[in-house]
Amino acid sequence: MRFAVDSICGGAPLSNRVKALKTNKEVIDYVARTPDAIGIIGVNWLSDRNDSTGLSFSKEVRVMSVSAADQATPENSYKPYQAYLYYGNYPLARSIYALLNDPRGALPWGFASFLASDRGQRIILKSGLVPATQPVRVVTVKDE
Repeated sequence: MRFAVDSICGGAPLSNRVKALKTNKEVIDYVARTPDAIGIIGVNWLSDRNDSTGLSFSKEVRVMSVSAADQATPENSYKPYQAYLYYGNYPLARSIYALLNDPRGALPWGFASFLASDRGQRIILKSGLVPATQPVRVVTVKDE
């Protein structure tokens, strides 16, 4: 809810028609069965796990394109594909940080090192999120 208030509404209060649910799965189920409903959840909850390219979403709901422009058009609106998140085209993105406060450099530092490693970044990539240290490419395929 805080992300919606801060990033979408610019700090203005939400309408009384807005409701918060306890889990992301509840949001997906509600939007799937309620016409004209819009839900806000992390893209990794919508990624199709059977698609190794990461280019398709769950069939339960339709994923909406979003624009940061005052007048949205198909040319300036983006779906939350990993490349659009990485390059900053998709406007509803936020970063995730690992904060460490263990002065001894023990287990938390090892976990943070694993997260930053190639293997850890690949796990983040496969979960539908955008890795911080892996290269991202945008490939355009044209039928001729």
